[in-house]
Amino acid sequence: MPTALITILAFSAGSLIAVRFDDVKSIFAR
Repeated sequence: MPTALITILAFSAGSLIAVRFDDVKSIFAR
């Protein structure tokens, strides 16, 4: 696999995880 594709996939996964983590934090903040 080209490194660019791996980088894009890793960045996408990181973004999704970050969004989920923000959702969890907002839920616990209530």
